[in-house]
Amino acid sequence: MAAPAPAPASAATTATTATTATTTPAQAEPPSCVFYSLYMHLKNFKAYEDDATNNENKLTYPAHWKGDETKRVVPPEKATDPKPAFVTASDAPNIGFNVRRTANGSIIGWLPPNAKVTLKPGVGDWREIDSAEGIILTTNYTGEKWVFAKDLALSPETRPQALDSVLIPQPPIELKAGDIVGHLGTYI
Repeated sequence: MAAPAPAPASAATTATTATTATTTPAQAEPPSCVFYSLYMHLKNFKAYEDDATNNENKLTYPAHWKGDETKRVVPPEKATDPKPAFVTASDAPNIGFNVRRTANGSIIGWLPPNAKVTLKPGVGDWREIDSAEGIILTTNYTGEKWVFAKDLALSPETRPQALDSVLIPQPPIELKAGDIVGHLGTYI
């Protein structure tokens, strides 16, 4: 014996259901496109390190290399400030980086080439020094110390988050036209 046929829906029930389905825009998702990409044949980290020591115009690190940007070193080729008179060590090089009381203020110290510097977090060409290895100060100065950080090189200790592995950034990195993803490597 066959099951009884369902009762036909009333016109009022059908109209209510249709209205409910069209008036809930919060539930509807806007159109989206997920774009996956694979970047092959890019320079490896060693190439960036070699470039930093051999080239005046250093390659820009890609945005996803989130190393410690506060660790810096005074590159010998960028050291242009003459050794101040208060530096009396005879073996000190003749050029280095001036350390100042404020951004572009009076000189209170000096950094020889290859001195290691840790900067306080911030942005701009002038940055405050948190600590420095090899700094020479005029006296036992304990106040703020500033340096023109634009010419300081990233320390060799600054490394990308992941080497020799696939990087899946969390959260995903938003790329815009013109953003550097990497530089072409040897085997293209």
